[in-house]
Amino acid sequence: MRPVIAIRPESLAHIRNVARSLQRQISRTLEPCALCECDTVDAADGDLVFVIGEHFARFHRRPERTYVYFNFSVVEVLGNPLVTTPSGWRQARYKASLMRRKLDLFDAVLDYYPPQTQVLQRKLPVPVFGFPVSVDPADIDPGPTAYDVCFVGGLNPRRRAVLDRLQASGLTVSPHSGVTLEDVAARSRLTLNIHALRSNHLETPRLIGAIATGSPVLTERSYGIDTLVPPGLIPVAPTRRLARDAMHMLAHPSELEALRHRVTVWYQDRYLPDCATAWDRLAEHLTALRQPTGGRSPTMQPASGSARPSCDRSPAGEPSPSLR
Repeated sequence: MRPVIAIRPESLAHIRNVARSLQRQISRTLEPCALCECDTVDAADGDLVFVIGEHFARFHRRPERTYVYFNFSVVEVLGNPLVTTPSGWRQARYKASLMRRKLDLFDAVLDYYPPQTQVLQRKLPVPVFGFPVSVDPADIDPGPTAYDVCFVGGLNPRRRAVLDRLQASGLTVSPHSGVTLEDVAARSRLTLNIHALRSNHLETPRLIGAIATGSPVLTERSYGIDTLVPPGLIPVAPTRRLARDAMHMLAHPSELEALRHRVTVWYQDRYLPDCATAWDRLAEHLTALRQPTGGRSPTMQPASGSARPSCDRSPAGEPSPSLR
């Protein structure tokens, strides 16, 4: 078995540390896995091909290969439907359409969002399994504290209103673009999670990435957050109170440090070992996918003019013990 992760460059820029952790888990539970930064899935050389990136074009499906899609997007509106605005509904439908257009090419889907995974298992015509999002603290260079608040993501009026209020109070806010979240969160006293659209979506990679750095997190209400962390480890507030609650937390450094300690202990002692156990079970399902089932017919020729891929078959660095 030769597993490989095919990932688009723009996806790697956003979830580099998450992708490295996935590479390590696959290498640990299956066989050494390559991480291939490419513009077409056809460039990935392996017989078990994991795909990260919803904007990959359709590819030539080779019958001797198994293809597995990592879904990092909200493709189902969950919880109270009135919480999500029409634009949020449209975004979820758009993300779902990107996945469904290529679903016939995949043998399985791995989904990041447990409540959503349960829905997709009933709806999709291929096997769907959940996978845990993790970041190895060994990949993070902490550096000196430089910011009061970390926020990384595209700016829009609802996000800007919160950040402007924080800055008006004299707090320093991190750069929001052109940076890796974990690098900035590690140098911030607090990380803030603000939904791009009014919704109750759960941005697991952002929350876990910040926690892995040791940064406390404050977030908007998110459906399913209780399936991710125990109560009290990530404070939750409505949008109108985010700035006020952030200022309150930063004004009480001893309480903030106690929260940082609690969430760090939970992440390293419970969450990472649970991730390793989950991947042990998941590896059994992935191995079963490799058994002969008659295969699928190849469809669509590969796109032409794709950039030269960059493939690394060695997981970067030594993982933390809990990731072994």
